[in-house]
Amino acid sequence: MRSRDIGIRLLCAAASTLLAVALSEGVARWRYPRWLARGTENFRFAEYDPVLGWANKPGARGRFAQDDFDTAVTVDSRGMRGGKDTPYARRPGVSRIAVLGDSFTWGYGVEESQRFTELLQEKLPRTEVLNFGCSGYGQDQEWLLLRQEALKYGPSLVIVMVHPASDLDDNTNSYRGLYEKPLFYLQDGKLRLTNVPVPPATPGKKLHRALSRRLTLWNLAANVRWRGLALSARFIGLVDGLLGTGVRNRQAALAPDEMTCLLAREIDRTARSRGAKTLFVLIPDVLPAGNRPVEQPRFEALRRRLRESRLPVLDLAAAFEAHASRSAEPLTLAHDPHWNHAGHKVASQAIYEAVR
Repeated sequence: MRSRDIGIRLLCAAASTLLAVALSEGVARWRYPRWLARGTENFRFAEYDPVLGWANKPGARGRFAQDDFDTAVTVDSRGMRGGKDTPYARRPGVSRIAVLGDSFTWGYGVEESQRFTELLQEKLPRTEVLNFGCSGYGQDQEWLLLRQEALKYGPSLVIVMVHPASDLDDNTNSYRGLYEKPLFYLQDGKLRLTNVPVPPATPGKKLHRALSRRLTLWNLAANVRWRGLALSARFIGLVDGLLGTGVRNRQAALAPDEMTCLLAREIDRTARSRGAKTLFVLIPDVLPAGNRPVEQPRFEALRRRLRESRLPVLDLAAAFEAHASRSAEPLTLAHDPHWNHAGHKVASQAIYEAVR
């Protein structure tokens, strides 16, 4: 066979493959309209940070849409979602509450006005409730954010939202999903910071994000698990392995509940050194479209450690159980365990009763 014929056949095969992919992508977008940028879309409102790993992107704005919701997102010039460029100096006679947390606090799936922080603000007219939530944060990043930014606002109370379902792992690993992050370890009885400056994203992760933001078909395939690992993770490992750019995950040599408790103590110590009290709020694990907490053994281990440390703890499981006993109304999104507006209402009322 002549080389010209081989070239023509290869071109035809390539054209046929591209056409098949284009048609498949069209069908995927029609059938699954919310799967474009699945799993990375809320990070579109964040940017790389050499100390925190990532942070809310100042000035970012746009729509955040998934299967269950379509919400507006605005970020102020200092990186708070829904903030209004609050000055550092407090107004006379007005106290402040700083709230630290992950995507539950950030408001995944709800409008900014529907978050528990805004609902709490309505109940406390002489108090400013400042929401420093950032998707994916654990108590390690929250401690750094408290020292770096939140204390500049002079809060009299610091509320830390603890989500054991993710925080227990986040606090002992040097990456979170596709993103590198800081890591603390214990040395001579003190927590030491490592993995800072945080390494920027590797080529494999950058390529995955680019494909995720452009191809619905890619997201459908990337979320499939093979031998317990998502195909996206295997793809990233393959690319970085070929290029020799992979970053090996590091883990703290402490049990997740022990590390989380140590970080909570440091947050409490840091806040009190600036005259602020603390409240640690435990977020229960609730199945999608559910209203009743699902108990997990390691949650109880963390609760016990926090209480033994004599830290002020509010367990929202009791409020959620009370709601479930009188109403079948779900407190989470239909296909996601994040709170819907009703869940934020229950959380805000429980927190209000604890702090008033």
